[in-house]
Amino acid sequence: MSTILFPTPLRRVVRTLVCDLETRKFPLVRAKKRPTVFELPGGKVDPSEDVETAAYREMFEETGLVPEFLTCKYRKFRHHPTDPSIISEHFLFFGTLPPASVPRINPKEILEVRMTTIYEALELPLEWFSSSYLHRVRPATARLH
Repeated sequence: MSTILFPTPLRRVVRTLVCDLETRKFPLVRAKKRPTVFELPGGKVDPSEDVETAAYREMFEETGLVPEFLTCKYRKFRHHPTDPSIISEHFLFFGTLPPASVPRINPKEILEVRMTTIYEALELPLEWFSSSYLHRVRPATARLH
């Protein structure tokens, strides 16, 4: 069996796209680390946790929202856009929110949580991972309208 060797430690990252099925809106966050762009809630996977647990944790930490369920729909290895020596394993989880869910801001990390439709989101300045994901899922969400 062959082994894949990475030049640097592998970073594992989760993102979540969870929708309120009544309003067809999902949360985007504007983080203190990147105040000029919006992104899907998510972050790094802690060494002691699995990716699904990390997705629930990051969603709650950043938005105060608890999805009804999450399922991993996308997994990809990516090079960082400004440093190709950094390789990350990215997971995108889809899920739903309970009706009438109201987000809250975690002031330590987050400047804004915005509930948005896919079309509103694509008009916002987006972080590059989130932009890539949202352009990928846009055709699937079109049938929801």
